[in-house]
Amino acid sequence: NTNNYLDKLKDKIMWINNKDKIEEFNKANIKFKTIRVSSNWKLKEDISFPTFKFNELIKEEWEESELYNLLESQKFFFVIYKVTTKTDTEFDKLNSEEKNNFLVLDKVMLWNTPAKDIEEKAKPTWEKTIKILKEWVKITEKWNRLFNNLPSWSETEMIHVRPHAKNRDDTDTLPDWRKLTKQCFWFNKEYIKKELWI
Repeated sequence: NTNNYLDKLKDKIMWINNKDKIEEFNKANIKFKTIRVSSNWKLKEDISFPTFKFNELIKEEWEESELYNLLESQKFFFVIYKVTTKTDTEFDKLNSEEKNNFLVLDKVMLWNTPAKDIEEKAKPTWEKTIKILKEWVKITEKWNRLFNNLPSWSETEMIHVRPHAKNRDDTDTLPDWRKLTKQCFWFNKEYIKKELWI
């Protein structure tokens, strides 16, 4: 499994194969995140936050909110790997073991969210999410998938909202009592790419 391989490599880089060191990082509120960068320098995935409860989110005040506290206090230690095949398609065709031979460590970086971005980029998305939840979440089905009008990556600068669930049946109750697949905030790929100088 490629992800297991990357995690083991990350542990070796940080010498964190014993419980005491892992505890030290936890106390310092440092979260490790492995990032894979494609052959044309694109990030392969967005970064998720914990799932939120719709009816709890709408009662929060910004500076006491879960999102604010996470952004303000969480540090990230990014371990960034670069795919060395000529194309992403070529890489995707390899099996897990073969993929490990076409990944190189690009860089490691300790990062925390700039305070200015928390206020000017994250807060408006958080506010818009609450406004939509209180007023009306528009749910539509297309191509056997559910879509909604919560803030997406294409309309935000830093974070967006999208599902974070085991499957379509893993739902939470909206303020109007309808059910919707569990959601969470995610960092936008392009924001992280810019911040990490990838």
